[in-house]
Order: sequence, then C-alpha cells, then structure tokens
Amino acid sequence: VVPPGWLAPLPRDGDARDGTAYSSFNYDWFEGELRDIAATGFDTIFPVSWGDHPHSWFRQDRLDLLVQANGGLERPLQIGMFLDTTAQQAMYNEFVADDGYRFGPSVPPLPLSDPRSGYFFYDRHVKGFFQRIPREMWATVGGRPLIVAYTASCCADLQLSGALWGAVKRAFARDFGVEPWLI
Repeated sequence: VVPPGWLAPLPRDGDARDGTAYSSFNYDWFEGELRDIAATGFDTIFPVSWGDHPHSWFRQDRLDLLVQANGGLERPLQIGMFLDTTAQQAMYNEFVADDGYRFGPSVPPLPLSDPRSGYFFYDRHVKGFFQRIPREMWATVGGRPLIVAYTASCCADLQLSGALWGAVKRAFARDFGVEPWLI
C-alpha cells in the first residue's frame, strides 16, 4: 500500500492533514518527523533538495513548512543541504532541449563546460535553499554551512568540477558573507 501523499500532494484545505500522511504540504508530518529525529539524539538534518522541481510537492517553497515546524521545537535542529544533482541535469535539459524536466542515464548529462552550468547549480538551487532556511538554523562547521552533493553521474566534463564548485563557493560568499563547505 502506498501511503497518502507519495504519488500526489495532499489537499491544502486541512481534512487530510491528520499527521499520518507523508507530504511536504503536511505541517503535522514535518513536526512529527522532526520531533522523532530530535528524540533519537540527532541535532542535524540534510533534507534532499531538487531546487524548483516541476512537481509542487518538491519545490523550494516546501522548505517553509519545514522551517516553521522546526522553529516549533524546543531546540530546533540544524539544517544542511543535501543537493540532489540529478536536478541540475533535469533543469538543464528542460532549458536547452525543451523536452521536459528529465534526468537519468538515458538523458544527456549537464556539460560543466557550458558556462550556464553554474546557474543551474547555484542560482536555481543552492541560493534559493539557503534563502529559505534562517541562518540560525543552518548546519555549520566553524560557522560555514554544509552542502552535501549527491552524484557526479549527471554531469559531463568532470575535469571542470573544481572550477564549478569554486564558483559556487564564491557566489555563496558574495550573497551570504560566508563560504560553504561542499561535500
């Protein structure tokens, strides 16, 4: 049995928000999960981020409910970013091929040699995530926020990844005044 909210978002008008359904539209679900995480002794979470995914339940604004629920905890958890890099491949392909938001081994990888590749990593993804998470909730080491990247299989021209991540770090420092740790 597939739990409610996995295949389609739950309605926003309240009758399905009983705290039992998995959905990024469900404040009660976020609150319950965060309380369970805190109760087990964890103090940091890395929610997976797809940037502005075409499906509304995965979009960046869903982080707002996470932040609200986290703020309701006695001791809010620290939030780092788990950057699902397949999103960059999908965003890039939607942009250049105009054949939809697609990713995976049968879809052309995002070429890091394309000067626009940084836009899909930073401007369309990392920046928006950290704009939605209050600085006091950021997971940091030495005051620097943590970003964990998922995979390199979605990209081509990997010899340029050092330049890409250097540019992401510089852009982050420009916008937020601190350089992130990239894992």
